[in-house]
Amino acid sequence: MRKKAVRKTAKMRLIEERFGRPVEALLRDLYRTQTMKQITEHLKKSGVGVSVGTLSIWFLKLGIETRRWTHPEEFEEGGAGKNDR
Repeated sequence: MRKKAVRKTAKMRLIEERFGRPVEALLRDLYRTQTMKQITEHLKKSGVGVSVGTLSIWFLKLGIETRRWTHPEEFEEGGAGKNDR
């Protein structure tokens, strides 16, 4: 099965130019150790300003899985969420 080609934005191409690698690989690597907010700050330092919202959309378009956060109050003892009943 072939991956669907993603039409890259001008900012995505600019990031690839600045960092010398595909934007998908760069974002995956950065996301292993940083939050989305930290990634936006890292990109801003390199001269490419993007918002967390834009980054989230890119992750969806590029097929990059994101971490799922659950508020602690949604968990009871045993790890089952209130909505899992």
